[in-house]
Amino acid sequence: MLLWRNPRIHGTDRVKRWAACDEHEPTLREFLTARGFPCQTERVG
Repeated sequence: MLLWRNPRIHGTDRVKRWAACDEHEPTLREFLTARGFPCQTERVG
């Protein structure tokens, strides 16, 4: 699970969650960080 936010729109209190399998997590992380969105990984299960 990637936890991320768009700092241009939301403050630190608003975090979105994006579910991703281990195969796709790196691609989604690259997508978010390339746009300047802070994100972190949270393991589920």
